[in-house]
Amino acid sequence: PTRAALAAHARARLGANARGLAFCPCPGCSGLVVAPPGDTRVAHCSSSSCAVAVCAQCRCVEHEGLSCLQWRTRVQLTSEEGADSEHGAARLRVVDEVLTVRCPKCAHCLCDFDGCFALACSECAAHLCGWCLAECADGAHAHVLKCGAKPEGHVDCLGSRAHFDAAQRRRQAAQLGELVEALPEDAPAAQRRALAEEVAVARLELQLRGLEVDERASDTE
Repeated sequence: PTRAALAAHARARLGANARGLAFCPCPGCSGLVVAPPGDTRVAHCSSSSCAVAVCAQCRCVEHEGLSCLQWRTRVQLTSEEGADSEHGAARLRVVDEVLTVRCPKCAHCLCDFDGCFALACSECAAHLCGWCLAECADGAHAHVLKCGAKPEGHVDCLGSRAHFDAAQRRRQAAQLGELVEALPEDAPAAQRRALAEEVAVARLELQLRGLEVDERASDTE
């Protein structure tokens, strides 16, 4: 049977649970991947001969330690211009240093959000504020309740994934300008120009993503 026929059969069997159905990303595999419940980040191919771990967000092979954006950027650069070009290196720097949400203590990628803005890094167990990413030595709940980055109307530590994404977008937009300013004065002109151009592209991406994030956040108010 064709992939389309397999997908149709699976949807008929799974009914409402077929939301997020996708094919296994492995070449030659006809297995299916069903989005796991809740905010679970990893799914698995249904084929017993494959059973590869798959990222539930981007449907690529699981990329532990890298955000979906980091993974896509590396794959794209590998297949196109290469990470060793000025623009490739600049793009990786923008993605790695700004657009990827990282623990400020150990730099581990923070991919999960369970609805509470008092975060704990899964790598080093540091307590973090989900609004501003400040490290909190004695637990983050007290800081989250009075965080200056928290929008009006949030009276407790709870929020949706859309609220978390919107908070990170605001923080990232502020950090983008600092990347170019942080370059040493004797940095090559080509490097400075490439980074400035990639920062401009990232700003536009944040604006476009913000339209979607803000819409999702307003839906959960």
